[in-house]
Amino acid sequence: MDAVRAKIELKMPEKLWLAAISRRHRDSTFNILSFLPTKELIGNTLIKIDGGDVRKILKEIKEHPSLVELIVLGKQRNSAVINTRTKDPWLLSAMMKSEVLLKPPVKVKDGIAEWVVLSTRDRVSALMKLLDEKGITYKLKSISEYSEKPVLTEHQAKMLDFALMHGYYEIPRKITLDQLARKLGVSKSTLSETLRVAERKLIEYKS
Repeated sequence: MDAVRAKIELKMPEKLWLAAISRRHRDSTFNILSFLPTKELIGNTLIKIDGGDVRKILKEIKEHPSLVELIVLGKQRNSAVINTRTKDPWLLSAMMKSEVLLKPPVKVKDGIAEWVVLSTRDRVSALMKLLDEKGITYKLKSISEYSEKPVLTEHQAKMLDFALMHGYYEIPRKITLDQLARKLGVSKSTLSETLRVAERKLIEYKS
C-alpha cells in the first residue's frame, strides 16, 4: 500500500498541562521532540519551550494535576528543554492504536498541536476515527502521497542556497536581485522565477 503524508491540526484536551499552559502563554511555542510510553502507560516526553516567561511556565507545569514528573535538562532566559512524564498519554495511545508514525517535532501553540503523520490512508483514517471517538476537535489540513524525493531540484536548491549565503533574504537585504543574478551569470527574470518556484514548493510542502 502507498504511504501518505498527512498534516492534522488539532485542539488538545484542556486536562493536559501542555494544552492548558500553552493557552495561558500564547507568546510561547512548545515543540515535542520525542515521546514514548512507559510500562504504566504514562507519557514520557522531551519538549523544548521557546519564548515567554520560562520560569513561570515551569512553575505552572509542576503544579498541574496531569504531571507525574518534570526534569529540566537545560534552561535559558527565554527557552528550556524539559523531560516530562504525564498521565493520560492520549497522543501516544492514539498513535499506538492506529499504528501511524508521527514525525517530530510536534509544534504546540495556544493549545493547538500540528501533527505530520506518515502511514497508509487506512491508518490515517483509523487515527481520525479514534480522535472522533475521543471527542477531539481536529482539521485535516492536507494529505498527499509520501515520497523521499527532494522537494527542490538540484538547480533550485543551488540558487536558493546562494541567495541565502549572500544575504538576499536578510532584513534589510544585503544584496539586490540584479547583483545576485550577475554573480550567478543568469538573467534577473530567470533568477526571480527560480526563487519564486522554490519558495512556493517549500511553503506547499510545509502546509
